[in-house]
Amino acid sequence: GRTAWIPHTIAMRTGHAAAHIYYNLFPAQGPFLVDLYSQTWSPKTVIKPIGMPTNDGIHLSSEELATAKVRNLVETLKGSYRIVGAFTGTYTRDEFVIERYCRFLRVLVTLTEHDYTLRVVLKPKARAERCSFLYEQPFHGILQKALREQTIVILDPSDGYSCTAQYLINASQVVVSTGQYAAFGSVWVEALLLNKPSYVFAPEIFRFSPIAKRFFDRWF
Repeated sequence: GRTAWIPHTIAMRTGHAAAHIYYNLFPAQGPFLVDLYSQTWSPKTVIKPIGMPTNDGIHLSSEELATAKVRNLVETLKGSYRIVGAFTGTYTRDEFVIERYCRFLRVLVTLTEHDYTLRVVLKPKARAERCSFLYEQPFHGILQKALREQTIVILDPSDGYSCTAQYLINASQVVVSTGQYAAFGSVWVEALLLNKPSYVFAPEIFRFSPIAKRFFDRWF
């Protein structure tokens, strides 16, 4: 039989590193994986660059990409402010994740304090029932003043604020994101592919990735 690797994001831990195992077809997101790993791949493997598949469906209407509350919020902000689209990874009650997210949220607050023309729209990677961590300590203590002054807005699905990642990326002037345990998540890559300035917050220990050296100015 014939085998093919089915990619999701460039941040995958498995697949590209194990591609010396025989694949008949290897769909690559771009040149990075090929440059870094292809010397170990089978010469019989057919490599096809296909870009990065997103989670958004094809031909979705604006109503399906974002709820009316999100669309109204974005249109209101666009009239007077520059939008920073901010994305967290999945939340787990883990000491490392808590500290990482605390630092990320402090960065967002600092951005709005230094430039009042910015408004941060924060989209947690979570379903409605998992979005509540931002209203708990220590996160709420960091965000409280900014939420009160509406310099940071949380897209909370339980309150009707829901949209796809791609919708918020397109609505933003710049995108900042952080992952859970990985060095970076798919949002960082997707924003770059959509020609948006895209920055990732990651502890320095994660910057050993070979790809990271090519985007050294994208870290903070």
